[in-house]
Amino acid sequence: MNAFLDPEAVRRQQTLVSALATRFRDIPWLAWDFINEPSISQHLWTTRANNDAVELQSGTNGSTSATPTVPSWLRAWNLPASSVSGTVPLPEDLDFTPRGVYVGHNSLKTYDFYLFAQDVFSQWVHDMRQTVRATGSQQLVT
Repeated sequence: MNAFLDPEAVRRQQTLVSALATRFRDIPWLAWDFINEPSISQHLWTTRANNDAVELQSGTNGSTSATPTVPSWLRAWNLPASSVSGTVPLPEDLDFTPRGVYVGHNSLKTYDFYLFAQDVFSQWVHDMRQTVRATGSQQLVT
């Protein structure tokens, strides 16, 4: 469902990385490059919300943010309570464009999503690095 947040997807990626790292752990001058242009969405090389169930849950439960509750999100983004029912909606594509603010879209939500995306990617790389190291590989991980 989500390559960076779905536990099953991450487990499968770790299985693949572990198999490769085990096979090539003693090769000198090999480097593991985990995406030099990170994108946690289905939109390659851009930061956008997927709006899948895993991302919605992760983005609104405060797991990577200092504002963990719906009321906190609303206060941080200066939004009325009537604008949210249930989970806090993730930014739309228009929110990420410079023109979005001119038509009433909130750049604070976009800013928080960028921070969230960076945290998600950082955690993913950490997990993949740990997977490589667990094989005994001491090769460079970037």
